[in-house]
Formats: sequence, C-alpha cells, structure tokens
Amino acid sequence: MDLLQVNWRTMAEFEILYKVLSLTIFTPLFLWAFNGIMKVTGYQYLTIENVFSFFLNPLTLLALLLLTVCMAVYSMVDIGAVIFLLDQSYQGKKADLVQTVRYALHNAARVFHRKNILVVFVVLFLIPFLNIGVASGYVGSIAVLEFIMDFIKGNVHLLLLFSGVLIGLGVLLLRWMYAFHYFTLERCGFKEARKRSAALGGKNKMKDFVALVGVQLGLSVLFFVLAMLGVGLAVFLGGVFSRLKLVGIVSESVVWVYLAVSLLVLSAFGTPVSYACISILFYGHKEDR
Repeated sequence: MDLLQVNWRTMAEFEILYKVLSLTIFTPLFLWAFNGIMKVTGYQYLTIENVFSFFLNPLTLLALLLLTVCMAVYSMVDIGAVIFLLDQSYQGKKADLVQTVRYALHNAARVFHRKNILVVFVVLFLIPFLNIGVASGYVGSIAVLEFIMDFIKGNVHLLLLFSGVLIGLGVLLLRWMYAFHYFTLERCGFKEARKRSAALGGKNKMKDFVALVGVQLGLSVLFFVLAMLGVGLAVFLGGVFSRLKLVGIVSESVVWVYLAVSLLVLSAFGTPVSYACISILFYGHKEDR
C-alpha cells in the first residue's frame, strides 16, 4: 500500500477529524432532521400499516430528497479527500489538511450540477453495498431502515426481490467502480465518468471484484480480532477487579472505551484502505492501456 505512505499523516488527520464530526454532529443532525420530518407530517412512529403512506406523502418525499442530497454531498467530501490524497501520493506529492479539505469541498459541490445528480444514488446505494465510505453509516443509522429490513425478511417475495436488487447493485458497482476517480481527478461529468469506468474495467471486472471482496474480508477479520481482544480484555479485567474487590462497572467502562476507540480507528482507516485498493487497480489498468 505505497499509496497510503506518502500522505499518511494528512490522511489520518482528515479521517479522524471527519469521523469524529460525523459521530458527534452530522449523524445526530441527520437523525434529528428525519425525526423532524416524521413530526411535521404527523407521524409519531412508523408501523407496517403506515410506513407506505408516510413515504408516499409529497412533503415527506420532498424533505427526504433534500436530506438525501445533503447526506450524499457530505459523503462525497470523504470520498473526494481520500481519492485526492491517494492521487497526490501516486504522483509523489505532499498535501496538507487545509489543501485536502478545500479540494474535497469544491469537488463535493459539483454534485449539485444537474448532470451529476446520479452521484447521489451511487454514494448512498452502491458504495454502502460493500461498506465503502461513510455513507453506510448515515443510511444504517436511520432506525426506519432497520424496521423496513425486518419487514422485508418476513416476506419471502420481498426478500427475493431485495436479493435481486443487491445483485443488480453489485453489477453496477463493478461497472462504475472507477467513476469517482474520473469524476474527482479528471473533473468530467458523472455520466462521462461512468462510461470511462466501464471501459477501463473491461474484462478485468471479476479480478477487480475479487480484490475488493478480499479487502473487505480483511477489514472484517480485523474487526473480529479487535472484538475478540475486547472480550479477552473484559474477562481479564473482570478477574483482576474481582480480586481487588472493585465494582464490575469499572472493567465494563474500560472495555467499552477500548471498543469505541477500536471502531473509530477501524472506521477511519477503512475508507482509505478500500479506496487505496481501487486506486491501485485504477492506475494499473490505465498504465496497461
């Protein structure tokens, strides 16, 4: 992962800052906005009986559209910053935090152009498909989606339809894997970026897919190892504190702090590692061509 070495300090600074802001400000803000939409439209809670009428309400559709665009733009800041830093590393250049944030904000603002509106769909539906980027954190944090997923799992026909949709998203992801690189680095419209991405992947789509899945499995294994270390730490501290006649809440607090920090670090570096893999494939295919 040579692409991560040149600007690793700036990458770490940006990702930790971004994730901290996400957890403390923006995710609660998005949840507050969604709850506000429910209150304005007269819904205190969602059930199987009223969920469809809620989402079909014109006011709900308009508010959710605006909220979705905001979520996509905020997610694009993370994606743009990571791709920019990886490209600077590929060129052997150093970039500081201010330069990175400025570039990422300017790039994310391009989402508002009408020819780039499909970026919203790709950010919020394709990227979370393989848990790449911060978008999945926002989508997954809205409780109504968990409610809908439970409803889908309880219906065989809906579950089959949902599985088909996931397969379709996977196919699109392989075709448009490099679209964000073209969009961010070559400043072309998103439609042109998708065409270039499909052409660049060519006959290497399955190899690219295996590489991506390998990275995600590696991150999953790392998460599992960290979780197991947390369990071991809980057992060890439980024994130590019991001998010292200290309350168990002390050991539980230590474990929760450990897990929170571990998840923050893993989340912060999950995006750079995933996009470093895509960038290696991106530059490799371009050099081959």
